Amino acid sequence: MKELLIYALEVLVCSAALLLAYSVLLERRTAFLHCRLYLIGAMLLAALIPALSIPVWTGETLYMAADPVAAAAPTAAPAATDAGTPSLPVAVTLFLYALGVREKRLTLIRVASVFAVLGIVVNRFNVCLVAFNWQLDSADRYFPSITEVLLSIFIVTMIVTVYRFVCSKMPVMYEHPDFKDAH
Repeated sequence: MKELLIYALEVLVCSAALLLAYSVLLERRTAFLHCRLYLIGAMLLAALIPALSIPVWTGETLYMAADPVAAAAPTAAPAATDAGTPSLPVAVTLFLYALGVREKRLTLIRVASVFAVLGIVVNRFNVCLVAFNWQLDSADRYFPSITEVLLSIFIVTMIVTVYRFVCSKMPVMYEHPDFKDAH
């Protein structure tokens, strides 16, 4: 009986999340066939998702010492947890994007973009500063060479250049005059 109650609560939570997505993305659309298909699929997914069993790795992480003599005996760390997963900030950012697109509010889309960029920057600081092996000697620590830094700058520059080329030379942002009222 307890398992059935937990399953029913999980179905209820999944239904609420899928209904929220429907209300944000599809509620004011006139493509009624798509809306109906989404609602039918949402009911099926809400019943199916709680029944899925998703395996999670709970093994031990091994830490090797920098000393070759001590490297022969690795020490086991506690099982890794997923407590640092930023699922709520990602969901809030996606919700703000969807709401901004639906309401056609450019300011809200820009705020969501700032949140997304700040999330990436904070993640990189987390990886660089928190996950850095501070206990190692300075000779054993990894620091990128100038070639790696220049290659990273080159790749980012090329991505921005290609994006700007596509936006300026190809009709990505072009709105045909015959269809201005269709959007």
